[in-house]
Amino acid sequence: MVSFSAFTTDVRKDYPLSTFLRHLLEQLGLHRELQQIGELAELDDFAALLPERLSAGRPTSPSVGQPEPGPRIDDTERPTSSDGEHSETITRHRIVLPIHGDERLLMRWPDRDDTGLVPVDADAWEQYYDTLIENRLHNYRFRVAYETWLLSPMTESGERWAMYGYLDLTLEQEQQVHDGILSFRLEVDERVSLARRFVEAIAKQTADFFDVEAPEEFRRLIQDKRRRLTNRAAVTADLGFPASWKAPALQLDDVNVADSLAEPAGIELPPGQADGAVVLTTRPRLAPASFAEVLRTIRIWANSVERYGRSFSDLTEDQISDLLAATLNATLPGAQREVFTHSGKSDIFIEADKLAEGSGPAKIFICESKWAHDDTIVTKALDPQLFGYLITHDTAAVLLLLVPQKNFHQAVGKRLAALRKVEGYIRESEDNSGWPVLEYRRDTLTARVCVATVHLDRTGRTSGDPTVSS
Repeated sequence: MVSFSAFTTDVRKDYPLSTFLRHLLEQLGLHRELQQIGELAELDDFAALLPERLSAGRPTSPSVGQPEPGPRIDDTERPTSSDGEHSETITRHRIVLPIHGDERLLMRWPDRDDTGLVPVDADAWEQYYDTLIENRLHNYRFRVAYETWLLSPMTESGERWAMYGYLDLTLEQEQQVHDGILSFRLEVDERVSLARRFVEAIAKQTADFFDVEAPEEFRRLIQDKRRRLTNRAAVTADLGFPASWKAPALQLDDVNVADSLAEPAGIELPPGQADGAVVLTTRPRLAPASFAEVLRTIRIWANSVERYGRSFSDLTEDQISDLLAATLNATLPGAQREVFTHSGKSDIFIEADKLAEGSGPAKIFICESKWAHDDTIVTKALDPQLFGYLITHDTAAVLLLLVPQKNFHQAVGKRLAALRKVEGYIRESEDNSGWPVLEYRRDTLTARVCVATVHLDRTGRTSGDPTVSS
């Protein structure tokens, strides 16, 4: 049956309780869920349900029952010399402390304890550790200290657990106990008292984490998220769309596979299709008119962001992508749900099935956001990062460059020159948005990428900002 040495030096070194509690919290998925919230109403719902969600993931704090006698091991031997040639007969008397609560917590070290707890084998490490290999007597004494309390199931099912300690007594010592000359009661009481101190420290740290630390952490995160969503809602409202203006719903075009330049023409038989029946496969793409509406919205958004550059120049790429995704979802109708998704893998994308039922999850729009500090960052954002997301030439793509340099036009000129040197560049055209569209061909892939630029001057800012190049 499995057993675990509790409260030891190894546990203190390798198994801090704070790490395990953090793991339990992450398993609830609350941080990921909060990050994906895009509306204030969703945030209110999240905050209201948070106490219940935290309670559901909280382990039962441990406690121990009263000590009980356990099974004995009779007539075993322990060494009395370093070489192991001499030994004496002993009986191992077990002490059992039943456990209530989550036994996994007792496999950790209460690293927030301030009462001065030390490992149960601390003295043995100091006295014997360097001589364990060649000295059998020291090895025995070290093992006894290391196994002061063994955590193990009480039943084969593992439903009940206990901590097991033991005393090794010679026949003479047993006789002295019988005669009232010797008592080990005080030693047992001290061991049990120490175990209770550990268990109480673990229970306290667990309660503090779920009652104070985690709620306070989420209070700060929710407060920050609320501030960001409120500010971004204000920016969206300030974008300046006419009250009567309403963008048409985004649409898909179906493109025959045989017409695609991204892959060789071909036919395929869907599952269950009878032999000989030829079906031309199609692939959805974002309709050109819809792509033009997306670019128009991004242009209006970019103009508004530039007007309030000081408010956005300290934001990260992810924060700015959050803002743009929220704006696109608010202004471009789709399927009565969030169409534009912000992901850490590609900043903003649309999947075909978000616009039309029955479509597959192919990405039909990609927008990659980068602070354009230098040519290397920009070219890598295109290749391999953006190119890595483009599966067919039917994918609409935007490379959003956040330009931090004071001389905006000079910096944009350098970044565009670098992008024209990327392998596969064919030509440049201009979209109605006023931004250049660069076309690339790489093997069977043809990609048209709109390079959208936003001027957010970072020159002269305080130390700690990324280096601004020309």
